[in-house]
Amino acid sequence: MPEVFEHEVQILRSLRHPNIVLFMGVSINDTKRFIVTELMPGKSLDIMIHKHSKRITNKYHNALTFDRKVDLLLDVIRGMQYLHSLQPAIVHRDLKPSNILVRTDFSQLTILVGQTLEHVQNLRFWNK
Repeated sequence: MPEVFEHEVQILRSLRHPNIVLFMGVSINDTKRFIVTELMPGKSLDIMIHKHSKRITNKYHNALTFDRKVDLLLDVIRGMQYLHSLQPAIVHRDLKPSNILVRTDFSQLTILVGQTLEHVQNLRFWNK
């Protein structure tokens, strides 16, 4: 498993984009390895979009206007476009609302990355 961790760190070290969580370093002890990223004050998009979370009415649900949702979607697109534009391209294999962080003031969205990243040599897009 150390090879997977090292591969992940190599990828994360090279990423610099406002919509991708910033890699800060690693912490390693005898039995565990940790990846350290920037502090992202806020909630996951998963929490923001669901009206009820564990039987509690979610105060964030109605805070997202249609325009704010479009802005957040554009942030996701920008982050994914950045990953796909790299050489070799990087594919996020687990993009879902729980892996997307929204700042408390809704000013920015950041995609969490980690073991879900994979270099792809020949990334192709299919258009109709």
